[in-house]
Amino acid sequence: MNESPFDPVPSDEIFSRLKTVRKKMEDYHLDGIFLTHKPDIYYFAGTAQDCYLYIDREQPPVLFVKRYLPRAAAETSISDIVRIDSVKQIPGQLRRRLEKYPDRCGLAFDVVPARDYFFYSGIFRPAEFQDASSLIEACRSIKSSWEIEQMKKSALVSKKTFD
Repeated sequence: MNESPFDPVPSDEIFSRLKTVRKKMEDYHLDGIFLTHKPDIYYFAGTAQDCYLYIDREQPPVLFVKRYLPRAAAETSISDIVRIDSVKQIPGQLRRRLEKYPDRCGLAFDVVPARDYFFYSGIFRPAEFQDASSLIEACRSIKSSWEIEQMKKSALVSKKTFD
């Protein structure tokens, strides 16, 4: 029995979010987005494992999992899941999986430390990172009926806590 008052993110919710982000990627002229921040990964993949998510504008997204792959696979609707030992493996994996390696890749500059930005820039060469913070925020600001229901459940849990 599920002890959590919250439901896993449904597949149709994930696919709708991916459709929205891909449309916005076109507007920003991005080939892909590399997500490293757990709340963003959870929003677009439905899991908050120790992982990274690459969303290509045209190809299926790829979830790169560092720790417990079975749990990530159980939680996400993303079908392409790759076990990695190091983030350094991701560019090579993307080159093997994608028809075209990204020239312009989005990264959430608002949550990625400068040290990590320079690290990612080095391993993803020749891809050029662009700030995708506002694009991600614009996607996350749109609330579906499922999200509103989850917010109501969260409010009830908070009320019970304070009662």
